[in-house]
Amino acid sequence: MARPSCARWPPADGSTDEQAILDLCSELQLELIALAGFYRTVSSFANGLRLPLEPQATRFPS
Repeated sequence: MARPSCARWPPADGSTDEQAILDLCSELQLELIALAGFYRTVSSFANGLRLPLEPQATRFPS
């Protein structure tokens, strides 16, 4: 599995400290995992409760 390059997201304070970059990369990876988990939880609840589709939402081709 490909991992995002930590060099793409340097620390906001502009430092080039390698440990700071690695810490930021770890935080971003955890944030992405949490975001994916939250999305899955919300979609599971919506499907389980059989909520109606939003009328203005774009439909994906099936």
